[in-house]
Amino acid sequence: MAGMTPLTFDILLALADEARHGYGIIKEIETRSGTGSAPSTGALYLALRRMQSDGLIEEAGAPEGEDARRKYY
Repeated sequence: MAGMTPLTFDILLALADEARHGYGIIKEIETRSGTGSAPSTGALYLALRRMQSDGLIEEAGAPEGEDARRKYY
């Protein structure tokens, strides 16, 4: 792994307190950094795949009462 990109840092912050799915990660980044600062969905999912292959994050089961069809990290 080279260096930590700002997007990687934002994703790790978004996942620090609970497991989230892609849309939830985007909304948490917006909440922390302001509207307009969230990544595109394409950039987010590329980063999530890279982070997963680098061992920075892993897929988690859906929290109780949440949609089990979504991927949570």
